[in-house]
Amino acid sequence: DPSPGVYHPGSEGAHGVLVDGASNTTIANDTISAVWGDCVEVNGGASGVTFRDSNCASAGRQGVTIINGRNVVVERDAFPKSGYCTFDIEPNNTSESASNISFLDNTAGTWSNSFLSADGAAGSHVSGITVSGNTITGGSLLTVFSIARRQNIVFTNNTSTVKGYGPILRFAHVDGLTVTGNVQPLSGGTLLSITDSTSVTHQ
Repeated sequence: DPSPGVYHPGSEGAHGVLVDGASNTTIANDTISAVWGDCVEVNGGASGVTFRDSNCASAGRQGVTIINGRNVVVERDAFPKSGYCTFDIEPNNTSESASNISFLDNTAGTWSNSFLSADGAAGSHVSGITVSGNTITGGSLLTVFSIARRQNIVFTNNTSTVKGYGPILRFAHVDGLTVTGNVQPLSGGTLLSITDSTSVTHQ
């Protein structure tokens, strides 16, 4: 990509690493840069994927995308520049799912859409998502869960150093939601919006 870290619609399928249907895969101690798409995409029902201790220096679309996978850990990675989202969970249809996904202790810089989006197809299954201990220096913690219904979401102890206009953390249609210990400076609005959700713990 001649303009690293900038989103180019139509070119987002060129990833650094695509884990497609594999099991027990570890990607570690790597540097991935100037890709048109994602640094890492998990698809095809892959299971047991770990991406750790690496530098996603510049991604044209997402740092990490989960389309169809389970038991995925993304930890201690750096994402200085993501063209669209740092993290994305996006099953494309009702037969795809994302479950038991952890984003832990990563650092992020800039993005153009959101830090984390969890959308995808209506009726798709997304559950067991943990986002904890991440630090952002180039944007807010803007996070969006908006598709019904998602289960067991934990968003804790994440920190941004950049002011944002709220609501920053937007959760809708979640059954089993914990949002605690996050640090986000505000230029206005509120930190948190929760609608149509059950079994909620927040502070």
